[in-house]
Amino acid sequence: AAMGEAIENVWFEAAANKYWRCNTNLGWQQLQKEDLRLHFRMKGIGDERVDGETSSPMDRVLHQVQVSHAVGGAFPFHFKKDDIVITNGQPFLNISRAKLAQPDVSRTGAWGDGFPNLARYYEGFYNRAQYPIQFAHAMGEKMWTYKTAFAGNLQRGRVVVHAGPAGVGKTYTLTIEEYIYGILEEASRYLLGQDSFNGSLVAAPIWGVDDPVAAADSRTTALFSQMLKTIAACDNIPVRGMYRESLRLPWVGRVFVNMNDDPESIRMLPSTELSLIDKLGLYLVQRPFEGKFPSNEVIKAEIPAFCQFLLEGQSFL
Repeated sequence: AAMGEAIENVWFEAAANKYWRCNTNLGWQQLQKEDLRLHFRMKGIGDERVDGETSSPMDRVLHQVQVSHAVGGAFPFHFKKDDIVITNGQPFLNISRAKLAQPDVSRTGAWGDGFPNLARYYEGFYNRAQYPIQFAHAMGEKMWTYKTAFAGNLQRGRVVVHAGPAGVGKTYTLTIEEYIYGILEEASRYLLGQDSFNGSLVAAPIWGVDDPVAAADSRTTALFSQMLKTIAACDNIPVRGMYRESLRLPWVGRVFVNMNDDPESIRMLPSTELSLIDKLGLYLVQRPFEGKFPSNEVIKAEIPAFCQFLLEGQSFL
């Protein structure tokens, strides 16, 4: 019983010769063998061999971890409830630290109920008055993402492209997404082919690309299109940086691309051949209202009510 309790939250990643332990405040942490020994000693497992025995209790518990708590790797499977996820036919440890914002169930889920500032922002940003279908598509995409994440089974969705003048609040959308999904990473260098290592990127369920125009020659543009298509269409993406060799693993987060609407920027838009058009949502955005945007504190306070809309608000669109 003592051994079972001691190894409960300890796993061994054989390919990397690493141990993992779940720490209550920090989530999954890599451990050196010496730190693991200390962990076991604190659980009352000793290093001394009894006369006539070839192994100590410590040897036996380490061996037990290697035999019965071995995983093929560690990867962030965002919003899945399970610690162990089978992928590529092997058990993987789920080391995601992304925390999903929870809905305020005291709200009805009606549009704007408990989130007047966010409602005003999105209505203006997506120009609901002039383009109600664009607005409905944008909210529908957000609902699909949140509902599947909330159910613990985040599903693939479109790459979202916001094109509009400078200073209309495109970066603001990324802040909102980060408040909902917990972690945001800037992915420009990876998606423009300037950096092949994405091990830290996959730790985030939301990737942002803010104004990718800086390096827009035709080769870069083609590569950017290809990368977005791969991310949107493939169940598994090559992951480098976490492993010495590249592994194909299931990252199903979301990519948001913000760009200006001048000709040079628009050239960076992924080519709209038919194979890509259904995997990409292009939204023409504008400044939602005159004056200052609400503070981050105000927006953060409205997120739970907005999440209730994302779960329940279908009929209110």
